[in-house]
Amino acid sequence: MKDLADTPWTAADEAVEEVREIRRRISAQFDNDPVKLGEHYIELQKRHADRLVDPRTWKKGESAA
Repeated sequence: MKDLADTPWTAADEAVEEVREIRRRISAQFDNDPVKLGEHYIELQKRHADRLVDPRTWKKGESAA
C-alpha cells in the first residue's frame, strides 16, 4: 500500500478537506450531538423542500432543475 505522505496533494483533496471542515463546524454548532444535527437537517429539508429531488420519482438522466 502506498504511503499517503508520498501522495501529492490535489485540488480534489483540498475540496474534500474544505467540505469536512464545514461539516465539523456545523456539527459543533449542535454540540456534536447526532440527534440535534439530524433535527437540524430535517428542518432544512422542510424549509427547502422545493429545492430537493424525490428519488422515488426522479428518472436517471433527467435534469434536477
